[in-house]
Amino acid sequence: MIAIGQIWNRWAKSRPLITLSLTNGMMGAIGDVIAQNIAQPTAQQTDKTKSTDGSSQAVGYDPMRTARFFLYGCMFGPVAYKWYSLLDRRFPLPLVTLGSSAPSALGTSAAKMLAIGKRVAVDQVAFAPVAIGAFFVVMGAMEGKRINGIRASLRAKYKDALVGNYA
Repeated sequence: MIAIGQIWNRWAKSRPLITLSLTNGMMGAIGDVIAQNIAQPTAQQTDKTKSTDGSSQAVGYDPMRTARFFLYGCMFGPVAYKWYSLLDRRFPLPLVTLGSSAPSALGTSAAKMLAIGKRVAVDQVAFAPVAIGAFFVVMGAMEGKRINGIRASLRAKYKDALVGNYA
């Protein structure tokens, strides 16, 4: 495990965006595997479901869905990196010098909380609505949906996803 951490640290220093993309993709894939296992009906509830053509199909793990989450995470990583770098520059945390050590992002409590509050507010008002919409559009496209299907997904799910994000 230590060797993996050392490799990751080396890559993060030499190739930060690639490392971030792959890490973000892996987190998306792991999250999807967990979600599929939580949401998957148990054998006692049902072992088959009706597909859109009326035939029965076994309920189970969907590896293509996990692959889509991996790919989306890889694509979203650099976007998120650039966005949060912008927030860091626009709303820097106050710096203080502790004795002879280098400055650190500790600052006063009030100033730090104000900077963090600004970051969160701008993120939630400006970025979250766009990022959530982009998620449904990109995932719909990767699922092979046409524009009307993507619009239908947005109409059906966007508001609940955005409200859930704010909750």
